[in-house]
Amino acid sequence: PGSWARTRRRIPRRALDDQLDRAAPARLGILLRVRAQLPGADDALLDRAAALTRDEAAPFGARVSALRVLAEARERPVAHDALLVAARTHLAPARRRAQASEILGWIAAQALPEPDQRALARELDLAGDPAPRLSALAVRALPPRDTDALLAALEHPWPQVRSAALQGWDAPCDATAMRTLAARAGAPDRGGDANDGVARAAAAALGRCASPRAHRLLVRLLEDDRARPHRRANAARALVDGFGPEGAERVAAVLASAPPEPLARRLAQALGRAPRGTEAALQALCHARSQDPRVAAAARDALRARYGGPSACP
Repeated sequence: PGSWARTRRRIPRRALDDQLDRAAPARLGILLRVRAQLPGADDALLDRAAALTRDEAAPFGARVSALRVLAEARERPVAHDALLVAARTHLAPARRRAQASEILGWIAAQALPEPDQRALARELDLAGDPAPRLSALAVRALPPRDTDALLAALEHPWPQVRSAALQGWDAPCDATAMRTLAARAGAPDRGGDANDGVARAAAAALGRCASPRAHRLLVRLLEDDRARPHRRANAARALVDGFGPEGAERVAAVLASAPPEPLARRLAQALGRAPRGTEAALQALCHARSQDPRVAAAARDALRARYGGPSACP
């Protein structure tokens, strides 16, 4: 960052503006991105970027760069309006089957505020689109805590869409949602999602529910000897992230029981994320230093992150 700040001061802004006036479309995108980082970026520059996004003859990469410039200035009306136009244009049903148009529209849409994304998803029926990135965009913009919409999205065939549906899930959560999240986070042969990324997102979402019931469900998964280590570790991370010291204590108790290496290493890593250390977590990490070398390394890293280093051990 410091080097870039010094470089910016040395770039002659007027010379760059002159190059922008004469640049071929293939170079215009990168020049716009550099110019947008310099002082004095104004609506005229954003208008130029907006015009490039509308230029059907411009190279694809240049139009992507122009959209990135607009996305970085999304709070300014001229950039917001240009992004909205680009999203509507490129995601129109007649155009979005062309991959270049789909990508341009997706870049523009995901840069917009959530209310605009929700409006676009409804207007253009993106939730039913076969393109995974567009369906994911639509479910990510679902109204918060809409259990029926969540349940429907979790039946989507594409895992990235199922994961996207879980990204914004937050408290308060009703009982149906929590049961569903717990099931999806668990073992595939008992209702868990077949995709590990979706299962991880489900555990994280359950942690964000931040209720006693969510805590019990995560503890049940953490202590489930039949579940695979990485799924139990998902529950550990969710407990630490969502329940602080209380969650860390439950993770520490499992780590202190000396589980097999794949799980122990992941549990030590989870304790390294704890917002505040606890005595039980400290003792478990200190004990883990005498286990498998990979577990010991993870324990030392966690001790450095939370307790100032292994010297904190008695």
